[in-house]
Amino acid sequence: MVTAAGQEAVSHFEQIDAFARSSQVQVVIDTGRTHQIRVHAMHCGHAVIGDTRYGQNDINTAYKRLGLNRMYLHASVLSFEWRGETQEFSASVDDNWLQAVTALSREQ
Repeated sequence: MVTAAGQEAVSHFEQIDAFARSSQVQVVIDTGRTHQIRVHAMHCGHAVIGDTRYGQNDINTAYKRLGLNRMYLHASVLSFEWRGETQEFSASVDDNWLQAVTALSREQ
């Protein structure tokens, strides 16, 4: 949770696409706290679609009607130092993600 007594966590959000009631964003984190992106998104009033812990049930239910039946959070690039070497991994979004973007772009 975001509190004055909490540990420092820094997330940088950049909007990639805007839809009627939601946005697709890119998030770069400077720290690696548990649930960091989800907590910061919720704190800003824009929870991750499908997030059952930090999201809102009524909003998630509305998105389920559009066929969005999972949490829409994807790590496209992950990099870290391990034993003195930078390790980097990347993964493309799946077809389900692309279908969700299509459904959101049609939303009025």
